Amino acid sequence: MYRYDINEVMDEIKEMTIKEKNKFLEKLNDELYEFASNVDGLRESINDEHCGSTEKKLSESIQSLLAEKHWEDKVEFDGTGYLLKRNGSLQSWITLCFNQCGLVGEEQSWSISVTTNLSIIEKPFPDLVNKLGIINQSGKASISIPADETVLLPTLKRIIFAWCGEEDGDAGNVTDEKLFAM
Repeated sequence: MYRYDINEVMDEIKEMTIKEKNKFLEKLNDELYEFASNVDGLRESINDEHCGSTEKKLSESIQSLLAEKHWEDKVEFDGTGYLLKRNGSLQSWITLCFNQCGLVGEEQSWSISVTTNLSIIEKPFPDLVNKLGIINQSGKASISIPADETVLLPTLKRIIFAWCGEEDGDAGNVTDEKLFAM
């Protein structure tokens, strides 16, 4: 592990010429930068692996729900997110995002984004649209919902239940405790 005390570094270069000091500090800076880059790369790799695992488990659970409820014609997973359809046409989509910059201690910050055309969002989510005051607008709307990892599944279920026009039943409860035990 790298461990530097700036006072020790200053003592080490005290007798050097300005040119020697700059060369020494430049080399030290390069080494530290390379080390920091490697640490960032390792952290990114670990987070990518974790995200992939979490997304796979979520997808399996949601696919099971869709099959159980026979909602495959209303919600489809395309490998990157969930496509929300009406009468066979795409109307909205849900994407998950792991916010690495939002990490605080042991907490991992996720967000769920629901994106749609505003003219269509009123039909499946009228209460939400009314609360946001976005009725009769045009263009696209995106709603981002911050979510701790432990509530990703219930939040996704609530969105899907709302889209498919059914009360959320057990959507608020995480029934598979092992899903997020990692």
